[in-house]
Amino acid sequence: LTEPLERRTVSIIVSLGTLIEKVGLARLHGSAVDQEEHASAVCGIGVNIRSGLSEHCVISLALPLLRFHEHLDGLKAALLQCRPEFEAVIRG
Repeated sequence: LTEPLERRTVSIIVSLGTLIEKVGLARLHGSAVDQEEHASAVCGIGVNIRSGLSEHCVISLALPLLRFHEHLDGLKAALLQCRPEFEAVIRG
């Protein structure tokens, strides 16, 4: 990737190095947070799903910035709690 990343919001990551770092952290922690990077006043959290296949799957939630930070820990816990059920269904 040699072209600069598109700036959709003021919070978006446009540095390839920073993006690679954040992807590494998401892999390490099994979750990632979007803080107004895709759209202004909208945040999200996602957790990876291990399908056992070569595909990469994620369960994610998006919600308004106004409610995001106060519920972040609960949202992450809920996604992590339901992850095994999704993995079982995907694996058949």
